[in-house]
Amino acid sequence: MKNTSMLMSMELFIFVTHRDKMLLYYYLDSRPNEYGVLEVHDQRCKHLPNFSHRILLGMFSSSQEAILMAKKHFVSVNGCPYCCIENYRKMVKYEA
Repeated sequence: MKNTSMLMSMELFIFVTHRDKMLLYYYLDSRPNEYGVLEVHDQRCKHLPNFSHRILLGMFSSSQEAILMAKKHFVSVNGCPYCCIENYRKMVKYEA
C-alpha cells in the first residue's frame, strides 16, 4: 500500500523561464510580523504562510520585483529573511 499522506502534503512547484530567467510565484503574508511589516515569500519558502494568509503577488524573476509590486499596494513590506535574503532589511525594535 502506498503512503498517500506524503503525496498529499507536497505542493506543486511550477518553474517557468522568461528570457533565460526562472520565474517563481511570490506571495505576501497578510499577517504583519512583530514589527508591523508584511513579508514577501517565494513559492519554495519553508516559511510560506498557509493558504488563508497568502496574497498572490504574481510571477517574478527576482524577489526585488515582487517587493516593488507589493509596495505599490502596502506601505510596510520586507523580504523574507530565508527566501528573499538579497532583499531582506534587518528590522530593529527601539524601546522608548
